[in-house]
Amino acid sequence: MKVECAGSAIVAEIEISAPPETVFDALTTPAELAAWWGAEGMYRTHDWHLDLRPGGEWSCRATSASGARMTVRGHYLEVDRPRALV
Repeated sequence: MKVECAGSAIVAEIEISAPPETVFDALTTPAELAAWWGAEGMYRTHDWHLDLRPGGEWSCRATSASGARMTVRGHYLEVDRPRALV
């Protein structure tokens, strides 16, 4: 895994042994995102909203182990299923 911080953005690359379509769907399907984004005992995500197009926004709610709630959000720069999601 390669992770960089560029200003206020975190950029990560990872190699996954799965077909590109499977990985893309895991990154763009609310139920899939809620299943893997977060970790029991730390925080969990829920209420995902995705506008899957360049310029579209994504957001979710997150709940920490202590019960604190927050919103996580961003926007898509590039959407090219299954090759790129920026």
